Amino acid sequence: IIKERGEEKYNEYYKDELPRHEVCVDGFWMGRYEITNGQFRKFKSGHDSKDYEGNSLNGNGQPAVYVSWEEANAFAEWLTGKSSGPYEFRLPTEAEWEFACRAGTQTVRFWGDDPGDACKYANVHDLTSKKVNKFSWTHHDCDDGYAVTAPTGSFRANRFGLYDMLGNAMEWCAE
Repeated sequence: IIKERGEEKYNEYYKDELPRHEVCVDGFWMGRYEITNGQFRKFKSGHDSKDYEGNSLNGNGQPAVYVSWEEANAFAEWLTGKSSGPYEFRLPTEAEWEFACRAGTQTVRFWGDDPGDACKYANVHDLTSKKVNKFSWTHHDCDDGYAVTAPTGSFRANRFGLYDMLGNAMEWCAE
């Protein structure tokens, strides 16, 4: 069953997630955590992740947000330069990101099909977020305790050991 975004259920595929199809990706490495404000400020010292409704998004351990695609690419190039040659950093392709996020699972979300488990694995629009945010989105009926972004790595990792693959902040892809 397909649901359009904004519908009442999160335990089914959204229209833009289908059709599912097989994709082959070459070997690649993915960072275990989102890039934090503290890390991004080593590249761009004046970076400001701002706040939302009086809730700061600027903590050094919170993910860097309000970062353009161009800035994300420039950060990867800067990081490559810092490695003195042995490593090349770049944004993942959409297929690589999807592969890394799903971590070999066949369920609707990498943790399974139960939307009630979302707050164990992701910082989502939940009961805490609903109290603060004016979103018109349907919220998850669980409580992760964060009204806005959480410090990276605050929730369970997926089977590949990657954190915050859903929720918390949007990630840029190369294409």
